[in-house]
Amino acid sequence: MTATKRQKIIALRKSIKKWQDIVNGVDMDMGAINCECCHEYGANDHCLGCPIAEYAGNSHCEDTPYALFIAHIVSCEPGFNECGCNLIVNIPPADGDPIDQYCPEARGLALDELAYLKLILKELME
Repeated sequence: MTATKRQKIIALRKSIKKWQDIVNGVDMDMGAINCECCHEYGANDHCLGCPIAEYAGNSHCEDTPYALFIAHIVSCEPGFNECGCNLIVNIPPADGDPIDQYCPEARGLALDELAYLKLILKELME
């Protein structure tokens, strides 16, 4: 396994943990701020080398479940609204405190993103 492939696997595993924590209600999405793949492969550099971008064929997570997740979140009004999403962002949770900020639709979209990342990891490890 090359160092580049190893780095991709490590970054992807950290991104998977982020999304597992989001699904479990103990973390929140802060976009590139808490995305290990964005840190490693620089979203500002068109995601060159990012395993997600390579798999999707686009930069900045276009054409991925994340795009649907963020579109849902962005369509919500700030604060709690009719769908229940709380859009207070960039505030990390206290240790172990559940966040419970996402409505069922957003949680389902987060599950889709988690499954997508696991698929990419599986294919990368083959």
